[in-house]
Amino acid sequence: MNGWQWRISLGILLWLTVVPTLPADDASNKPKPSWALTPTELNNLGVTAAQAGRLEEAIDHLRHAVLLAPTDTTFRKNLANMLTEHALQAYGQRHVDQAIELLEEAVTHLPDHGPALARLGDLYYLERSDFDQALRCWEQAQDQVPAEQREAVAERISRARRDRTIERGYASRKTDHFDIRMQGQADPQRARRLGQVLEEEYARIAKNFGTAPPMLTVIVYSRGDFTRIADRRDWALGLYDGRIRVREDELDGVWERILLAHELGHAFLYQAYRRGLPTWVHEGFAQAMEPPRALTPQEQALKEGLTSKVQWIPLAWVDRRFQQPSNPADVERGYVESRMVVEFLLRRYGMERFQAFLARLAGGEAVELAFDATFAPSRWSRVAQGVLE
Repeated sequence: MNGWQWRISLGILLWLTVVPTLPADDASNKPKPSWALTPTELNNLGVTAAQAGRLEEAIDHLRHAVLLAPTDTTFRKNLANMLTEHALQAYGQRHVDQAIELLEEAVTHLPDHGPALARLGDLYYLERSDFDQALRCWEQAQDQVPAEQREAVAERISRARRDRTIERGYASRKTDHFDIRMQGQADPQRARRLGQVLEEEYARIAKNFGTAPPMLTVIVYSRGDFTRIADRRDWALGLYDGRIRVREDELDGVWERILLAHELGHAFLYQAYRRGLPTWVHEGFAQAMEPPRALTPQEQALKEGLTSKVQWIPLAWVDRRFQQPSNPADVERGYVESRMVVEFLLRRYGMERFQAFLARLAGGEAVELAFDATFAPSRWSRVAQGVLE
């Protein structure tokens, strides 16, 4: 039940500007001490350091240049670009607070820096559930990002406004790894129980997966509120789109733990690999992370039909069944098939090989090539047609 996954690609280092300098009167090649450098020389040193991958050094040079020449737009733009690039690296290493601080500094130096504003809005929304700050950033970014990205920003603004309205009366309860948001009148004992289950499943999946998100937001909706946020996915009981969203009336009995573990599976994948993973990978993995359970009669019947190849869907088509289902049976079949394939890969090759496959996909490699390179002697051409042996 994996939803929106949008980000802005920057290529920041290509934007940096080197400013021409006049030849020095002194023919000596001795480097000047830092206090004797001009703003232009500091800028150029910063650009050189950034292009060599030394972002912290580059930022120090540019901060000094901007301090000496605060009205120079080239220096400020270069500094904002470097800060944004550094923030993306920090966030990739799960240093959320540092990433937010760097992006806030970037927009202080360049208030119309679209990529920094858009990313800052993402972090306030996904990591802090701070809708007012997210909207501030996205509304400023909307006219500053490239035209092809404006629709995505507008969608984020619409969603944050909706969530702010729905969650206005929600209370927050924090555990070691979760910010759990429920309606204010929710039973405190139930909230504590939910936090306990989440932490137990988090620990179990982290042990299996080897890495884990530092903090996740979980929102527990009434049935009516969940329908408002589910975007016509009337078959969904929960979803993950950067925040885990679940229906309160489904958090009862045996399915509570299964539903929460499923959405945690999505969150673990997204936090580790961000993008490039097909829906069947996400849904198969999320089901594989559920606690052991017996298949329902409907799932068992579908599995038998898929095993016999009578109902098998080529894997290249499965994502379409999730995204544009013609009926509920399309979704059910997609789930069962995804689970069969991912469980086969994990059983035969183990988590480490499976994660190597995920890394290739996240790096932009085509699924067919990534599969054959990772899982030989199994071949994509056979597994995609349901030959699981």
